Amino acid sequence: MNIADQTFPAVDSANEDRAQAIRDQLRDAIVDRRLAPGTKLSEGEVGTLFDVSRTVARAALQMLSFEGLVRTERNRGAFVANPSPEEARQVFASRRLIEPGIAIAAAGRMTPD
Repeated sequence: MNIADQTFPAVDSANEDRAQAIRDQLRDAIVDRRLAPGTKLSEGEVGTLFDVSRTVARAALQMLSFEGLVRTERNRGAFVANPSPEEARQVFASRRLIEPGIAIAAAGRMTPD
């Protein structure tokens, strides 16, 4: 899967910072697995895709890197992170702790309709 194959809504720079808006859209694509682990995210392609400068694209990719969703490699660029088995175990352990409470809360809000 290539980032150039993706479509994203236009970024509204009048209402929110462009780098944050791009970060949010790329984060959604990564979480929804529209961008697979290992996908290269070049600053140039991201900039072209969102019609912003490479500087703005770089800022968005750095934000994603701080969140652990993108890994950067010197002289190679940015790539969608591929979680390690230990990271995956931690996520599933967290979900096991959180989801029962969410299910109970949701069940308590159910109506007969």
